[in-house]
Amino acid sequence: MSGSIRQEPNGSFTLQFWFKDPQTGKRQNVKRRGFATKRKAQITMRELQVSFDSVGPEAGAKLSVSQYLNDWFDRQAVDKAPATNDRYRNAIERHIEPALGGIGLVKLSVLNIDNFLASKLKSGLSEETVNGFYRVLNTALKDAVRWGYLNKNPAELVSPPKAQPAEKVIMSSDEQARGVAQLIKESDPQSLFHRRNGALSCSFNTILFHLAVLTGLRRGELAGLQFDDIDEEGGAIHVRRSISQSGRRTIIKRPKTQRGMRRVVIDQRLMSRLIKHREQMATCREQLGSDWNTQGWLFASADGSVLAPRALNSRFSKLLERAGLGGQGYNLHTLRHTHISQMLMSNAPPLVVSRRAGHASVATTMNLYGHVISQIEEGVISSRLEEIQRSWAS
Repeated sequence: MSGSIRQEPNGSFTLQFWFKDPQTGKRQNVKRRGFATKRKAQITMRELQVSFDSVGPEAGAKLSVSQYLNDWFDRQAVDKAPATNDRYRNAIERHIEPALGGIGLVKLSVLNIDNFLASKLKSGLSEETVNGFYRVLNTALKDAVRWGYLNKNPAELVSPPKAQPAEKVIMSSDEQARGVAQLIKESDPQSLFHRRNGALSCSFNTILFHLAVLTGLRRGELAGLQFDDIDEEGGAIHVRRSISQSGRRTIIKRPKTQRGMRRVVIDQRLMSRLIKHREQMATCREQLGSDWNTQGWLFASADGSVLAPRALNSRFSKLLERAGLGGQGYNLHTLRHTHISQMLMSNAPPLVVSRRAGHASVATTMNLYGHVISQIEEGVISSRLEEIQRSWAS
């Protein structure tokens, strides 16, 4: 184990500490910023050395819940998506630490956790939100047991609030027809170009929304498509990357799950529109010359750079307003829910739907869309009972 402390241009101090992860055996590092004095950075460095020096109940006894959670966060953050880390950080810093941070890690009890969850529910937070805090704490304490800091996880004996999964909002057939018709109207501008402050730039082509409702791709997956992902001969598109945001940062990463790396078949009509769009983008690239971003994004900003996923939601909301579908709880993810639900309602095998959606497993699809499965089952049972009654009556 080793570490270093350096002074930043703004006068603050930053420490970096290297250690061997007891779980993976790999060398990891922890970085902490914003220390007002070198002395404070040195104190924290020594605390880190104590916490990582030996793994076992003795080491756990030297840590508070706050110290452990901060160390745990630094370790797990390496492999997590930025959005996940933001959610964990918010849960720890704004909720768990203020309530439980001063307690010794080995002294944390079931009662402490029960009281924490009850106070959060009493404050008016939803069961789903409080359940999220519990999941973060439970995951962290499971790691504490695996790493030897604790002999048992007190959170496992806690009964967390049961958050009822929100039913997926989908567009009915009539609503979808009206909405998609409006999108088609919006996505065929007379010219791909418009002038902004005297400079030529590309307008946004809403064919992206057609692709969303006809493939069920996630928002980040749509933003992450590039020209090379169109398989014209095979009649499909390849999902190879996803775009996410953390604050103002735009991050390019692999899809959400391993099965997110997939080939999605599309019909010839949609393929023809994508090819036309690709040709239009090539014209745009030629017109803008050196001002055009060269990364080859299929759906791009005015200069060819990657689209921010949040911007897609904003543009989709405007289209919904024009289609008369605003204020009904719809967002861009609604198109994904609509596609998956309609695939299931058309009796497509759940395994096929799961693979097309890029879910981690068929079980994920069944859990997320259980209400649709129930409707299908009720319809099948009702139809079968009618057949039996007719046969008995004859």
